[in-house]
Amino acid sequence: IGELSYEDVFAAVQKGGDPKAGQELFLRAACIACHTINADEPVKGPVLSAVAKIYDRAALTESILKPNAKMAQGFESAWIKTKKGEQFDGFVTREAADSLDLRNVAGQTIHLQKADIAERGHREQSIMPEGLMNAFTPVDLANLVAWIESLKK
Repeated sequence: IGELSYEDVFAAVQKGGDPKAGQELFLRAACIACHTINADEPVKGPVLSAVAKIYDRAALTESILKPNAKMAQGFESAWIKTKKGEQFDGFVTREAADSLDLRNVAGQTIHLQKADIAERGHREQSIMPEGLMNAFTPVDLANLVAWIESLKK
């Protein structure tokens, strides 16, 4: 996919794909390390069954190929540095006057007292890196999108 134009890739995805092959690719490409499939699993990144209900095929394709183009609400990545020099990255899932919870990409929740935070900010980039699909074909991407779409049922 890396050297093809986005128009060529989108055209291939619009033709549809094989959901079973897409699921196999999801597992083989280790997407499951950062993504949750259903809401009853520990949340890591965006829950794909929910994403499939919200986004159409073109938006799903764009989010896979260009993860920094639009970040799903609630999944903007933050960084926190504590007064002890610890560095944490993840998604703020709860914030109160004196504390907050940060969920890392492994799905672990870190409880932090605000008094212990030295610095904090937001990352402009998604935790999902660009170029993950460069080693795959447009048909692979079409299959992956078809599988994600099948999760909304």
